[in-house]
Amino acid sequence: MPTAGALALREFFSCFLVSAGRLRQHFFNVYAYCRISDDLADEVGDKAVSLRLLDQWEEELGACYAGRARHPVFVALAETVHKFEIPKHEFADLLTAFRQDQRVTRYETFDDLLGYCRYSANPVGHLVLYLCGYRDAERQQLSDRTCTALQLANFWQDVSADFAKGRIYLPLEDLRRFGVSEAAIRDEENSAAFRELMKFEVARARNGLRKVCR
Repeated sequence: MPTAGALALREFFSCFLVSAGRLRQHFFNVYAYCRISDDLADEVGDKAVSLRLLDQWEEELGACYAGRARHPVFVALAETVHKFEIPKHEFADLLTAFRQDQRVTRYETFDDLLGYCRYSANPVGHLVLYLCGYRDAERQQLSDRTCTALQLANFWQDVSADFAKGRIYLPLEDLRRFGVSEAAIRDEENSAAFRELMKFEVARARNGLRKVCR
């Protein structure tokens, strides 16, 4: 799944496999929130309807934090939020990314794309850290670098699938630099120019992961 939620779901699945039994239900609770949020954004098929449903979902999130959880997902999530003292913005930031997917289908610069990752990927790492008992800034910064790099890798492997949904995450400035047109992506042209472009983008993601390991 090439959406913002893809990384979230993969991260939670990986953590679930290694988490102790005492954490499993809490991972289930957070996973359910991310899963439904992603579906509201990407499985409805109508951008206007998706935006309306995401607004309603955020209202449910607000009710959860106000002690008035109504939806079953938020009734379960309320216990997790209380136990691990998870800030509301970590959940709300993901909705920002899901809304952006309805409105923005191209990114002019790499910095613009990183700004998107700030909402689509980084909150996931923070949520995992909270569930594992960590909330310090240093670990969150390392998590941000890791999640952003993984999100980029996810984009680079799903170029064709994303284009089929009307989205291009490759920065437009890079398309121009390497002489790759949107039509070439549409037609899945495996040209020398496209291969050079992808080598450049893959190196960016790889370098991001290397910085974490230093």
